[in-house]
Amino acid sequence: PSGPALAAAAMEIADIDGDSPLSVLRRKLQPLPIEGRHVDEAAQAGDPDAIRILANASTAIASAAVDLVNVFNPCLLVLGGSVVRAHPDWIAEAGDSVAASALHPGNATARVVAAGLGDDGGLLGAALLVP
Repeated sequence: PSGPALAAAAMEIADIDGDSPLSVLRRKLQPLPIEGRHVDEAAQAGDPDAIRILANASTAIASAAVDLVNVFNPCLLVLGGSVVRAHPDWIAEAGDSVAASALHPGNATARVVAAGLGDDGGLLGAALLVP
C-alpha cells in the first residue's frame, strides 16, 4: 500500500463517519487532503480507525509477499517505498508470513528485506534500462 492508498482509506472512513477522528482531521486540514503521514500520526495518537487502516496495510503486504514467493519462488524479495520505510516491522511480518504460509521450497529459502536504495531504487533500475 502506498501513502495515497492509506489516505484514500482514511478519506473513505471520514466520509462515512462524520464524528470519527479522521473526519475531524479532514475538516481541520481542508482544503488540503489527508495524506498517508496523517494516518500514521492518527494511529500513534490512538485512533482505532487509523490503527485498523495500518493493520490492513501490513496484512496486505504480508499476503502479497506470500503470493509472490508462491508464484515466482524468488530467493530475495525486496520491499521499499516510504510507507514500508516508516514501518520497518512490516518487513519482519512479511518474512514471518512467507516462512509460515508460502509453499515449499520458497517458505524456507526466500528472504524478505528492505530496499537498500531507498526511494531511488526504481529510478536507478529504470536508468539501467536506457540504452
